[in-house]
Amino acid sequence: MNTDDAEMLLRCHREGREPDGRVQKALRLVEGDAAVGQRLRAQTAFDAQIVAAIRGIVPPESFRAKVGPRPDAAGGGAPKLRSQLHTPALLAALAGVLLFLGVIVFLVMESMANFPGREAVEGMLETTNRMSGAELEPMKTTTAKLGDWLMLHGYEGYEAPPELAAEPVVAARVFARDGKKIAQYAVEQHQSVVFEFHATDFGVQLPAEGGWTIVQKNARVAALRTRGEHCVMISFRGTETEMQAFLQTLPKP
Repeated sequence: MNTDDAEMLLRCHREGREPDGRVQKALRLVEGDAAVGQRLRAQTAFDAQIVAAIRGIVPPESFRAKVGPRPDAAGGGAPKLRSQLHTPALLAALAGVLLFLGVIVFLVMESMANFPGREAVEGMLETTNRMSGAELEPMKTTTAKLGDWLMLHGYEGYEAPPELAAEPVVAARVFARDGKKIAQYAVEQHQSVVFEFHATDFGVQLPAEGGWTIVQKNARVAALRTRGEHCVMISFRGTETEMQAFLQTLPKP
């Protein structure tokens, strides 16, 4: 079994269910593959959202009256819905629809995970892993007041992220990568490190302007969004699931 075969089998894996022998083998095969692990976590999170959405559907009280009385066991009448669900034809149709939706979701997530400029973004995250903390200059300010300090240190075009409006900033710096300036600062919320840079300087093109794109690189996770030329990236140590939960707590811009 190679990695491609393992990825195909892992699409059948569901959290909370005991995997069969081939799926278990696929899980062991990709344990050391960070990229496949990232896609598996994204698939698991999506599956959980779909299950939660389905379980959250509550039919109206008038539903029973609209569909008519339930036939008794002795009489004929229309077959029960539960019995219909077990017919091979209906099961095959449902399986086909679910497979089609799964392929569409997989392709969309693949396009979001691999975007132009991703290598540059991962390189920025790697610089954070190598930092000792002494690189950042301690300060007491807020995101709303940080622009003048960054301009004096060589970074122009700063925009205070509305999602982090007036958030306390505890340290900051401006550094260069491939001759292009990057602003970096630490905020108190979730002990996050924020990067700001011009997207075209690093060839970054995200799938949707204004929306968040999540990137996992080793132990760090980041969320990026662009607005025109400006790109902001929030990062911390954690997982994609933790980042998704964190983004839900941020105020809407």
